[in-house]
Amino acid sequence: GKNEITARPFILTAPPLRMYPRACNERNSTWYVRNMGPVTGAWLLLIVTSGKEASLRVFVWRELRKLGALYLHKSVCLLPDRPDVRTRLQPVLGRIRGQGGSARMITVSISGDEHQALVDEQQRDRDTEYGEVVERVPQFLAEIDMETARGRATYAEVEESEADLERFEKWLTAIANRDYFDAPGRDE
Repeated sequence: GKNEITARPFILTAPPLRMYPRACNERNSTWYVRNMGPVTGAWLLLIVTSGKEASLRVFVWRELRKLGALYLHKSVCLLPDRPDVRTRLQPVLGRIRGQGGSARMITVSISGDEHQALVDEQQRDRDTEYGEVVERVPQFLAEIDMETARGRATYAEVEESEADLERFEKWLTAIANRDYFDAPGRDE
């Protein structure tokens, strides 16, 4: 029909999805997706154009990265459809629109193997991030041991170590906040 859109996923290998609009408006569009097999996951498809302003492009990239967005194309990404993600996206989308860019957030359902492939990719990305933290911890502990053995555990050194520990905690919290599918690396 007139309102029917056929979409081919950018990195997905599923047959073309048939998308039918349920309700469309400027701020949020909801779509139903018909495909073979049961629907197993709701995702937010974001299509963002930030215009020529470099600072807005950098802001958008950083914020979507903080959320753990899976990029399908330069300005197109997916995030799990969860209330906390929607809440965290609202100020980002508001700033994009407020600074002359455009942003669409479309809810899509992805089924079966394709949903699992997206979950697997999210988990791999988080595992990589957790691995980076785990990789740096021995160096941090060795530095504390070395300073203690030298008798240099001064107040300033302790403060520096506490600040480093706080950075590790913030880093882990940021990763955990975008670990929507409990990546195995979380337990390391």
